[in-house]
Amino acid sequence: MPAPFSRIHVAAHTPAGVVTRQDDPTLTRARATVLAQTIHHATEHRAQIAGALVAHGITALNLDDLDVWAFGDAEGLGA
Repeated sequence: MPAPFSRIHVAAHTPAGVVTRQDDPTLTRARATVLAQTIHHATEHRAQIAGALVAHGITALNLDDLDVWAFGDAEGLGA
């Protein structure tokens, strides 16, 4: 298992649910916060890409159309 994923694996089994940075052991975060940041960081990059495309006159991408709920329904994964 690659090193970054092995840290996540170890943290997943930490009873307190706390992740400690290896390069700065004084900095700790709740495991849930790290997961939330990961998800929202990807969203930030999508917004940056959309902004760059719009700046070059490409408006075909509408971030409001990227909806996980709608995708799940379209794929038959809804309730």
